[in-house]
Amino acid sequence: MFMLNPRAPLYMGMITLSTALAAVTHLGIGLLTFVWMTLLYESITHLFGRSSNER
Repeated sequence: MFMLNPRAPLYMGMITLSTALAAVTHLGIGLLTFVWMTLLYESITHLFGRSSNER
């Protein structure tokens, strides 16, 4: 039924494009979150290490 529509290729292309865009966005957000958490962890450990060394 869906393929009888003359615009079906256009719809399929839009669905594929939106799915790819969602996947790229999701991966980008995950990568940014990972980098941010790594930097935060590094800064916290550096801060605690410096404060413990001063005492």
